Amino acid sequence: MSHIRRTCVAVLCFAVVAAVVPVTNAQGPLRRVYIATLDGSEEASQKVFWQVFYRRLGELGYVEGRTMTVERRWGDSDPARLPALARELVQLRPDIIVTVQTTAALAAKQATSSIPIVAIEVADPTSTGLAASLARPDGNVTGFTTLPTAMTGKWLELLRAVAPKAKSVALLTDTRNAGALVLANDLQEQARQRGITIHSMDATTATNVEHCFERMSAARMDAFIVSATTVILAHRQRIVELAQKHRLPAIYGRQEYTHAGGLLSYGTATEPLFVRAAEYAARIAEGTKPSDLPFERAATFKLVVNLKTAKALNVALPSSVLARADEILK
Repeated sequence: MSHIRRTCVAVLCFAVVAAVVPVTNAQGPLRRVYIATLDGSEEASQKVFWQVFYRRLGELGYVEGRTMTVERRWGDSDPARLPALARELVQLRPDIIVTVQTTAALAAKQATSSIPIVAIEVADPTSTGLAASLARPDGNVTGFTTLPTAMTGKWLELLRAVAPKAKSVALLTDTRNAGALVLANDLQEQARQRGITIHSMDATTATNVEHCFERMSAARMDAFIVSATTVILAHRQRIVELAQKHRLPAIYGRQEYTHAGGLLSYGTATEPLFVRAAEYAARIAEGTKPSDLPFERAATFKLVVNLKTAKALNVALPSSVLARADEILK
């Protein structure tokens, strides 16, 4: 065999071997992982956060089409669809299910007690039945939680700053969501201590949103709060428009509302949770049990202020609020 021919054969053999050698990370070979995702909201509103999730998995060696297969399901802001979607995913037998918010996590947990579940943005997992405790979930569900008191107290503090005389306040939420119910109950208790009455209203459909503002107008309510539930996020533009039409100050649980023209938002910084969820999924793929991964509390929150909206509503924003703002929109 000539020297040139031997060289060609050697190169060909090397290429074949390289093609079958698995991608490795610092801990050794990565096996291919099959991930299913269940998000109750619409794809357009969550796409940016899932991109963060897949980017982090890629950094850890899990790349879709190479070392990872992904099956996605969207609830399209209809919580009633989630149980069927969860059962559909379970029948596909993925290695891991990743969910967003409490309702989706509960649907997945009800569909399987064996497939590991990583839940993002859930309310208190112990009171909703997702986990035995934060430190030791003791089941197939782990993830990341925002405990209600981390949100509700700050919302009321901000509300008093921008509407100091507010006594009657609406809470626009998802009344069917177990996590939202935990938050609503905590808000009711904290508001009562401050002499504020909270009126919970379902805002999960476009029709319900219109009815909420009709009720607020008829009852001459002073302000409103919008929970961070992703199902309501699809109606953010209309909610902001109606807030300006009725000249009502509002506190929003997600920054997307403020970017759409809302007055103030205070809520969990979402991207870090999707980063950590990717890291949890990678650890489970490499053999860690979800029961050995504690539920982590959200540690980063973001305050966004819209000065243009404040001017339109004739709301004076205290310097103390502006000084604490992480982002100011002009």
